[in-house]
Amino acid sequence: MVQIIAYEKLTNSDGEEFNVLVLAGGLEMIKSRSSGRYYATRKESTVSCTMTKDQCK
Repeated sequence: MVQIIAYEKLTNSDGEEFNVLVLAGGLEMIKSRSSGRYYATRKESTVSCTMTKDQCK
């Protein structure tokens, strides 16, 4: 399941501000190649959006 965990305000090269949503997936168990042991991890990504600060909250 993907969840929105945060938002950030960034500025592009033209000086315009925009918001991005920080998304996170569910917990995964990954096996280490070197030790063979398992560890828990999750993936995160950002997606730009046109929503206002209040809408992002």
